[in-house]
Amino acid sequence: MSLEAVKLFLKRYWWMILLAFAIGFGSAAFFTRRRPPTYRATTTLVVGPNETLKTPREVVDSLNTLDRRSVVATFARLPASRTVRERAGQQLQLGEAQLTPYEVRTAVIPDTNVLEVSVEGPDARLAAAFAEAVANQTTGYTREFYGIYGMKVLDAAKEPTEAVGPGLSRSLLAGAILGLLIGVGVASLFDFARRAGRARRERRAAAARPLRERERGVERYV
Repeated sequence: MSLEAVKLFLKRYWWMILLAFAIGFGSAAFFTRRRPPTYRATTTLVVGPNETLKTPREVVDSLNTLDRRSVVATFARLPASRTVRERAGQQLQLGEAQLTPYEVRTAVIPDTNVLEVSVEGPDARLAAAFAEAVANQTTGYTREFYGIYGMKVLDAAKEPTEAVGPGLSRSLLAGAILGLLIGVGVASLFDFARRAGRARRERRAAAARPLRERERGVERYV
């Protein structure tokens, strides 16, 4: 499409694109403000040799095994597991229905044996308490099932003071871009339909022209 064609397209359909942009931007603002705030509490766990190991050789073997990323990756799956969530809920004396809005995530800090466990949810105090309970139950589960490894809480979770979501600016940007794309798409469909209709009219006119000329010839002959 040439530059002149683009200018003509925008001149003809600017109002449609602007309307879609306004709808997308306004909808994003409306629905984002209606969502409750989300808070994130974070705690860190360090993985190391079990304290019950007695000989230096056992400790060295345990450390060598920890160099395998699969071991730490396995531990990273524990905090968000259903078993640990249920145990953490029992520690807090809360049912799963009350903890459903709270999402547990775990990330391995690069080049370390440290896990960062974060809990996001609508209540700051409960998010911190749930993160602490998840950390406690994860360390307890590790002691039960892994004889040569252990976990300790490195940094305890603190009650967050600021919400991390919903991201108003990010939602507005996404809504504005989506509105523009929809506006351009709808305008393109309208423009395609307009050009297709004009082409059909021109074909009909071209098909009807020889017939009219033949009719004129017959009239002159008569």
